[in-house]
Amino acid sequence: MDFRELLKTNFIEKIDTRLLILKVILAVGLIVMGVIFGRIVNIGLKRFFDRIGLEKKIKKGVCDLIRAIIRWSIYTAFFIGGISQLGISTTKAVTNVLVIVPSFVGALLILMTGFGLAYFLRRIINESGEKHINALSESMFYFIIYISGVYALKTAFIPIEEISNNIILVLTASFGVVGAYFIIKRNLDPHT
Repeated sequence: MDFRELLKTNFIEKIDTRLLILKVILAVGLIVMGVIFGRIVNIGLKRFFDRIGLEKKIKKGVCDLIRAIIRWSIYTAFFIGGISQLGISTTKAVTNVLVIVPSFVGALLILMTGFGLAYFLRRIINESGEKHINALSESMFYFIIYISGVYALKTAFIPIEEISNNIILVLTASFGVVGAYFIIKRNLDPHT
């Protein structure tokens, strides 16, 4: 039963104001808790980014964007929870729009983790000191970036799966050809 039907039946028949007030209090409480929790997480992420020096390694705007996306994902989740307490049904279109924000957060986290792992492995492989190891480390770096990019795209485009598959196919072909060309050109000496 949605909120409109609840009011309609309550005004036509006996008014159950206690149930209505309880649902409104729960809805407002969830939304307020979401705002408070989102701000606490935002402050915690800012302190964490400051502690690890992330703003010195990447631009401050990127850190602000990451924090804003995570904060708004929390707001959205609690807002949906508040609306559901009132019995208002969310349509599929609204749900798909609201799913985009958390899916982009997941995609950003996958990309950040993939880039960190790729950078770490490239450095470890290069420190081994073997001849022509640079080609292997670069190949490993770009392969991990590619895999994390594919998973990030899959995560970001959850509601539109068929479009994400086509995008991944085109990007795979493009980056594969260009990446192979530059890795071979840069790392292999034509005289050997």
